[in-house]
Amino acid sequence: LFFLPRGGGKKAIPIEPQTETSPGFEVATPIQTNPDKAYDREWAVTLLEHSLIDLKNAFEKSGKGKQFDVLKHWLPGESSISQSVAATQLNLSEGALKVAIHRIRIKFRKSIKTKIAQTVSNPDHVQEELRYLIDVLS
Repeated sequence: LFFLPRGGGKKAIPIEPQTETSPGFEVATPIQTNPDKAYDREWAVTLLEHSLIDLKNAFEKSGKGKQFDVLKHWLPGESSISQSVAATQLNLSEGALKVAIHRIRIKFRKSIKTKIAQTVSNPDHVQEELRYLIDVLS
């Protein structure tokens, strides 16, 4: 058997400083993430996802799945499609679309509050948790 020395016979390249004060290569400093904040953010995202699923199921159950698919884009704020295009897709006037957007936002908020209420022992803490959820996602 023939064994090669460490490095497999390849020429070693020394790592020398570029200047007197800096090394030849730098190892990236690991990002310091607070595990509690990461957990809380994951909790917040999961809560929003579950609320969205519940809302979608409610719309589909009432035969309004297409309406949900169009309106859900306004839940985080502004949509990438215009309200006039969405109104045409749903065969609604722009005024009726604005009302539908307002209503889906209310339903979404209610679903979120319901889910938060399931995680706190005191119902008076729901608003505080909702504010914390918004803070965590900001």
